[in-house]
Formats: sequence, structure tokens, C-alpha cells
Amino acid sequence: MLLLLAGAVARNGVEGAVAEVGIRQGMTAEALLAALPARQFVLIDTLCGFTREDLAAEMAATGQKVCQPFAPDPRATRRLLERVAKRPNIRLIQTDVADLEGCDLNEQNYALVHIDVDLWRPVSAALAYFGTRMQAGGYIAVHDYNAWPGARMATDEFMATGLAKGFVPMPDKSGTGVILF
Repeated sequence: MLLLLAGAVARNGVEGAVAEVGIRQGMTAEALLAALPARQFVLIDTLCGFTREDLAAEMAATGQKVCQPFAPDPRATRRLLERVAKRPNIRLIQTDVADLEGCDLNEQNYALVHIDVDLWRPVSAALAYFGTRMQAGGYIAVHDYNAWPGARMATDEFMATGLAKGFVPMPDKSGTGVILF
């Protein structure tokens, strides 16, 4: 599905960078890099799993207690960092997603964003940040829309703002939701 969205962005001439929020082992990032190799890429992750703030906010927002943070495999992270370091069009930002406003991202606009951070607080922060920076014709894909209550809640709250043109739930394994701009 992400490759189809990348193809649509390219075919329709939608300008802008690509971002992935929650890179974990980098498999999705690498697929998007292969599909849109000339684009500027921003890869964002804590590189250490969920933060305490994320876990507390998930409990407060949804009542769901997340017992096991999903930390990336350090070997996979190291391999990804080695591959990414060689590409001048890629910027890796290690941060809590809630701190994106403080990062210098050159106020660029985005054509495609993939959000895979599961919980209400980081999904909400990512949507708030990228939702105002999307190009017309672009897409934000929210992974786990139907698998994690916080991802669904944050997405539904964002859709209520009226910033997007539409929303399409996908019937994939984790129920990704695609937001249309």
C-alpha cells in the first residue's frame, strides 16, 4: 500500500519530502527510499522504544496499559544508521515525536508521511506536526489504526480538525488508515 501511495505521489507530481515516524528496524523506510530515491527523507524515532510519557498518556487517554515497550533491535538500528549515513538526502532525527516543533526541519512540506508509533501521544503529535505541512495530493498513512486504540483516537481527533480532505481505512493486517490531503 505504501508503495502504491508513493507511486501516486510521483505520478501526480506532488512535491515535497517523505517522512517516516517510527522507523524501528528500517524496513519500511528502505522500501520508501527505493520507491522515491530523489526525495528528501526525514526519519524520526526515539531509537529506544516508547517513552514513559507515551505509556502514561496511553493509559490516561485509552485506559490501555502497554506492558512491553517495542524497542528496536540495536543491531538492526546500527545497520540502518550505517546505510542512512551514506545518503545525502536522508536526515535521521532521534527524538521524542512530541518534540518535533523544536527540531530544525527547514519548514519543508511533505508529500508522503508514514506514522508507525502505535500510541495516542506520539501519533497525535506526529499528525499535529505533519498535518499542517502536507502538500495537496499528499498522504499520511497511520499504521495500526485498527490495532491500537490510541492510534485510532489520535487519527479520529485529527480528522475532526478538518485539515484533511478524506480518510480511507485499509484492510491490511493492522488496519492502516490513509489520510488524504
